[in-house]
Amino acid sequence: MMLQNWKPNKSNNKRRFRPLVGLIVAVLGLGALMAAQQLPNRHRMEADLTQRSTQALHSAGLSDVRVTFTGRDGRLTAGSPAEAEQALDIVRPLEGVRAAEAQVPPAPAKTVLVPPSALVVMGRGTASVSGTVPSESARTALVGAAATLGAESVEDHLTVDAGVTDAALPGLADVLRAIGHRATGATVRRCGSTAAR
Repeated sequence: MMLQNWKPNKSNNKRRFRPLVGLIVAVLGLGALMAAQQLPNRHRMEADLTQRSTQALHSAGLSDVRVTFTGRDGRLTAGSPAEAEQALDIVRPLEGVRAAEAQVPPAPAKTVLVPPSALVVMGRGTASVSGTVPSESARTALVGAAATLGAESVEDHLTVDAGVTDAALPGLADVLRAIGHRATGATVRRCGSTAAR
């Protein structure tokens, strides 16, 4: 008995892979077609929901509320919690809206400005200026005003702090000029908006 060399049948292997390749190509093609069709539809839907929501909010007097949609889910940005609740009550029932949530951004921190303070003490031929002013130009103006009173030297003990207002500070220089050369022994104090001698 003779043994014959066995060879694999290549045509059978090729036949088995052809349906598999066809199936993969069909699935990929179908996925690409669905994505190509859904993307424009999604953008149209989001634009439509945004437009209708914005119109409804404007009609209710809530023109400051901003609306964006991702798919059918809306996000509203309102100025206050009460405004946010009112806006949600308007947007949620609109046709096509699946869900909506609102947010209220935190209010910006209020800057608390401190009133300026200045103390000018006049002696014989000298002046001392101390306190807190908002800028270098305010410091220069105040020291200059004290120098016009006839002081040969002015001791500058002023501190510059940008958190201080300049409210009524220019008036202090005017008060010093009004006192004039008779200011020897005078003390002028500015605290906030009041000046005292």
